[in-house]
Amino acid sequence: MPWYIIEDLAGGSTPATIVSVGDHRRSRVPATTLDRYEGVDPAGYLDRIRQHGATVSELVTGHYGPRYLEGIPVIGPEEDVYGIQFWLGDPNEPPAPPCAVAGIDWASDIRLIVLSAEAWSMASETTEARRSMLSPEDCLRRIVQFDNAADLAKLATDCHGPDEFAGTATVLHDRGSLMNWHIVAKRRTGEHPGDVRGLVIDISRTEPATTPPPWRYPAPPPSTLTASALLAFSSTFGVPVIAGWIGGRPAWIGHTAPGDPELFHLDDWAPLQAAARSLRDPDAETTIPVRVHAATGYRWHRATAAIRRHPGRVGDCLHVIRITGGQR
Repeated sequence: MPWYIIEDLAGGSTPATIVSVGDHRRSRVPATTLDRYEGVDPAGYLDRIRQHGATVSELVTGHYGPRYLEGIPVIGPEEDVYGIQFWLGDPNEPPAPPCAVAGIDWASDIRLIVLSAEAWSMASETTEARRSMLSPEDCLRRIVQFDNAADLAKLATDCHGPDEFAGTATVLHDRGSLMNWHIVAKRRTGEHPGDVRGLVIDISRTEPATTPPPWRYPAPPPSTLTASALLAFSSTFGVPVIAGWIGGRPAWIGHTAPGDPELFHLDDWAPLQAAARSLRDPDAETTIPVRVHAATGYRWHRATAAIRRHPGRVGDCLHVIRITGGQR
């Protein structure tokens, strides 16, 4: 009994489709198939949610007996319903927590991405700095990997191109962790030709974000005492954190989950941040001594950290670090 995410990006001018089931991305399937698989015709409930923009929750009787139905609207920047989170389950069991999903717009005339409040909060915990519009360059500062970004750009700028888009992107949260987003978009028709609306769906719970493959980065010298990782600076804690290991964490480094601030010694936080901020050239590299949390025995290992910017605009916020050492 999963949550279904139904996109309604065309405002009813084209049929609504299911794009995610139980936090798993899906190819577009007509929402009417719920009648066949869940025994409840969703059409009337979807219309109510679309028209009123309010949550619907009630007990219904379907082909397979009584069911608990809940529909939560996903409100976009224009205050319309962009999508619906839809649950059909056992009336005696509460629904599982839904995943994060939000609506966005592409304003091609002013070349800006328009965000709902929920879209901003999916990648940031700094509500006081919230912005309702971002340039493409601003967005790229959070994108670690987005292989078919050009297809989305074409949808947003070429009225004679494709009418739909679906893809995934690895996104950097401002706390220093990586997320996996499923992005779907559609061009509107009728009175709004050329307008593009989208949904961003955090599927990290079932499809965790992975660090891009090692071949994307400079290869370190082969050594059991060398580790490569993605280094971020959490705005939540204001400290350096590992966003992900490149090729795995070596045994001599103590276990730290991505986003954990305890890998580096407290006295090394400021030097690491200063070294990272000093880098402007994408090919430049700087090296500083650090102390790294040990796996066993002594608490800290002395090591050397070689730091360079991550490729792309995200290099303003994310760095590639090569840690060599292991001396106690």
